[in-house]
Amino acid sequence: MSWPDLQLDSSKHYTLYLNEQPGVTAGVVLRPLPGSGPYVGAVRLDGAAGGVRVASATPPGSPLFDAGIDRDDVIVGLGGVSVTSEGELRRLVAQHKPGDELPVVFERRGDRVTSSIRLVLDPRREVVPAEDAGQTLTAAQKQFRNAWLASQVR
Repeated sequence: MSWPDLQLDSSKHYTLYLNEQPGVTAGVVLRPLPGSGPYVGAVRLDGAAGGVRVASATPPGSPLFDAGIDRDDVIVGLGGVSVTSEGELRRLVAQHKPGDELPVVFERRGDRVTSSIRLVLDPRREVVPAEDAGQTLTAAQKQFRNAWLASQVR
């Protein structure tokens, strides 16, 4: 086991192992963010004349990146509907489900480009105490967590 180690359990949550004692965890779980749904990528968006400007680089492998969209492109349509604001874009994305492929229209340096974008499930995760994920801490987990939280930076 490498440190730290993530293992998927039967409830589709990941258990985070923070030490090298096999079977002993800190009692924390890595799980999808509440309300996770369709996702196009972690980018900053700004209002622009006639659409929504991508104000940051698109992460490689994200749906936006795979559709050929990058920084300073202006998204003007998604799924056959005009996009006039960031809120409108997010609303249109939320109306679909991961795996849906939608036509996307954007402008790049004055040229109109048509592509397609395949939505994915939001990959962002949160770390929560195991108790918040419906799990019960073992005595070893409680002992490890107490020692970990009581430790001081030296």
